[in-house]
Amino acid sequence: MRKTGLFALFVCFSIVMSLLGTSLSPSAAANETEPDDETTLSQNGSPQSDAIYVKAAVKAKKLYVIRLGDMSETESVMIASLQGLLANKSSNQIYILPDSGNYKIWLDDLVQKYGVKTEFIHDPWKLVKEFKKEFDGYLLWEKGNSSINAATSLAHMKQAILIEKGDVKQAKAISK
Repeated sequence: MRKTGLFALFVCFSIVMSLLGTSLSPSAAANETEPDDETTLSQNGSPQSDAIYVKAAVKAKKLYVIRLGDMSETESVMIASLQGLLANKSSNQIYILPDSGNYKIWLDDLVQKYGVKTEFIHDPWKLVKEFKKEFDGYLLWEKGNSSINAATSLAHMKQAILIEKGDVKQAKAISK
């Protein structure tokens, strides 16, 4: 029983350390990527040259902001899949704004410090219509089974958005 408790504690510790970006392996530091020459800002606004981050594939110039509360569960899956496709190829992108958390603060920062334009959208299907030239159809999934896993895995390769079986009629109306 004591060994099981210690193992569980070690697993929890490892998970926390990985979430913090800290490795338990002494050789991990040698495998880290080198930071680029760009300088980022720390939380207090002072320059921080040792930060490592992933750059966006395409810099956003305009964000279509949609609140999570304005979408059904299936529509949020659809918009998240569209968001992922746009992030790799368009300067007009989607920002999904949850009802809680610091996401509004981050959005305001993008507007104030980086000049990103925003447009608030309340109808997710308007976004699908707006960007229908940016994707090649849809992959069907059904709520209540694991088909969403396969559809999600294929979405990028097929350049398709995810549509739940019950939303097909709306998707077909937009594709006309």
